[in-house]
Amino acid sequence: MNEKILERMLECYDSSSQQDKDELNHLLENHAPERQAFIIHNMDEEIIREEFRLEHVEKIFADDDLNSESVEPTHRASNIVKFYPILAVAAAIAILFTVGIGYQKFIQKDNNDDSIVAKPIADTAPAWCAKLMDYSSDTQWSGELKRTAILNPGMYELTKGTTLIEFSNGVQLTVESPAKLEIKNSLEVILHQGKVRANVPEAGHGFVVNTPDIKIRDLGTEFGVEVGESDRTQVHVFHGEIELYENQKTIPVKAYEGFAAKWVSGKRTKQMVANEAIFATGQDIALEQWKHHQASLKKDPSLLVHYDFRGSGDIIKNTMSDQYSGVIHSPIRIRGRWLDQSALLFDSPDNWAEVDLPTVEGDFSLQTWVSVDRLAFSINAIMNTKKWNPDSLHLQLSRRGNLHLGVKGKNIYDIYSKEMIPIGKWIQLTATYDSERQQMSLYINDKKVSEKQRDIKRVVFGKTLLGCWIQGGKRVRGFRGRMDELSLRSRCLSPDEISASYQLGQPAP
Repeated sequence: MNEKILERMLECYDSSSQQDKDELNHLLENHAPERQAFIIHNMDEEIIREEFRLEHVEKIFADDDLNSESVEPTHRASNIVKFYPILAVAAAIAILFTVGIGYQKFIQKDNNDDSIVAKPIADTAPAWCAKLMDYSSDTQWSGELKRTAILNPGMYELTKGTTLIEFSNGVQLTVESPAKLEIKNSLEVILHQGKVRANVPEAGHGFVVNTPDIKIRDLGTEFGVEVGESDRTQVHVFHGEIELYENQKTIPVKAYEGFAAKWVSGKRTKQMVANEAIFATGQDIALEQWKHHQASLKKDPSLLVHYDFRGSGDIIKNTMSDQYSGVIHSPIRIRGRWLDQSALLFDSPDNWAEVDLPTVEGDFSLQTWVSVDRLAFSINAIMNTKKWNPDSLHLQLSRRGNLHLGVKGKNIYDIYSKEMIPIGKWIQLTATYDSERQQMSLYINDKKVSEKQRDIKRVVFGKTLLGCWIQGGKRVRGFRGRMDELSLRSRCLSPDEISASYQLGQPAP
């Protein structure tokens, strides 16, 4: 009788009567097994601990069999995820009741949106003026500069290649050789020779590029400047507007999106239409670097599987061999991190993919790039083995954006991140296992966000689902966002390797 009440309420809460709601309240108040199943299958331990600041959660989550995906309570409804606002309140009160704090009636309807926007990892303010972010493989400087070098005010000469400089206020400057660039501070540079493309965020408004002919002051825009031989200068405005100070005048002339002009010896000689194609972008540089990095990956014997999701049709090809291919079931191929690369868009229950992955003994590393559009469910599957058997693995996100890795061994080996992923931004997710140290680790971008000691002998992947899981014959835990690349290695990547992969793989604005 109790199971029927719970199942009926979960399936048709909106149309249920007040008597039904009262029965459910009474059931959850007086019957611990139903209360535990109700909580555990809709909220994970870390979310409850964080949300309600309780330290006695272990009393609810003491049984490993309950703290796993393998439990299939008879009163679990397939559409239970629709009731997350109700479940959150239910979980809080049920936990309070369990630890002796008290109980009150708690079932209530909440019409808020199902999705919760996660807060991104906080950034700290940099203590530098500018730094070198990326450069092409053949970049050469007149002085010794290393990648990610800090650039203090001074003169810099780029003799070969293209590079990306980022200022502490977020301004990004793409520089093409041959170029002579003098950095005055985080809001002003002097271009003596070469080509630059400035991408200026709100924090960098007022950024100035001086040339021998004119002064350009940003008003929130993206623009290109070229200084050639014989004091010939070009300015192209791609987005927004700028102020032009010509002939050393103190009163500027505004120029808007689409504007372009040439100056010779301080005099404007020609007005044109802006041409973005003649100025390199940060994307161009980042893509070149990533291609170079990918070429080096092919030399790593531990790289068992690498999907870049390029191509057409419904086949996912493993770039490392003819084995372990996959199939797309309706996800849309769209632009990924790079202009010329595909990603998979998961935006509905019909969008999912299936790949066939090998078994790994001992060490492993899983890595992917995702951009989350929304966190629609209490559990959002990134990649889950099709079955939840011994040695299976699930990589998922909670509704609040916590990263979760679960491996089924003698017990359920779970590890969560306290940090939450940002929404609408490409991020690198990495899960590793070091068998010698018996350590599971999770990384968001280049930051280790969680680690735990666990004894994992192997992971048996086999048929693995991307973007969902199948439970009771239905697709659940739908991921809503984009996936760009997925790789599996038979060794544990070092923190330095993960950081390098992130630095090389992150797309420029």
